[in-house]
Amino acid sequence: MTRIISDNNVLAHEGLTHTLKSIHSDIEILYITDRTSALNQLESHSDIDILLLDLQISDKNDFDLLINICNTYSDTPAIVISGEDQPLIMRKVIDCGASGFIPKSSTIEVLLNAIKLVCNGGTYIPPEMFTSRPENTDINNHSIPSVITETKKAANKLTRRQTDVLELLSRGMSNRDIANTFDLSENTVKAHVASILKLFNAENRTEVVVMAHNACILNT
Repeated sequence: MTRIISDNNVLAHEGLTHTLKSIHSDIEILYITDRTSALNQLESHSDIDILLLDLQISDKNDFDLLINICNTYSDTPAIVISGEDQPLIMRKVIDCGASGFIPKSSTIEVLLNAIKLVCNGGTYIPPEMFTSRPENTDINNHSIPSVITETKKAANKLTRRQTDVLELLSRGMSNRDIANTFDLSENTVKAHVASILKLFNAENRTEVVVMAHNACILNT
């Protein structure tokens, strides 16, 4: 039985419960009222499949709670659902270890597809994350022009297969899904991903996707 923890807004919780149960009647949704109950639910239920967390569960953007959850319960993927629409907030959420960010303005279809993607091992990154950002700086305070130039140079060194893998990484696909798409082994995909990260000097999949989007080298 799938267990999903929702946010602390009663109307949002009831709406989400109705939507998910209309599709999967066997889903059990656990209700969070504050950060304490969130941690208690995670500690009490070892079979939680996914966490849907409102960043403002404690009336502020609680990144400390998110980091704590992602570090302590790393086997439970966390998706932040928030009314915030600032790209820097979205990036920080992903950097904290979340497996996705869903703006509350998203459609039900986007919500369900994002949950399915994350449950299958992927990461959901909303298109809004790649819109505006502070002029001349990126999330690591590097110069935007220099980062874009270096990213484009790195992109020119990609093999055709690495370029294909990067495109699917940008869609949040897991190594398994990428392997199935190209009829490759997961180990081969892991090797391609590692090569891409090294080439772009990126620490993780999310960072390399952000870099690629900012440099406009992706078709997605």
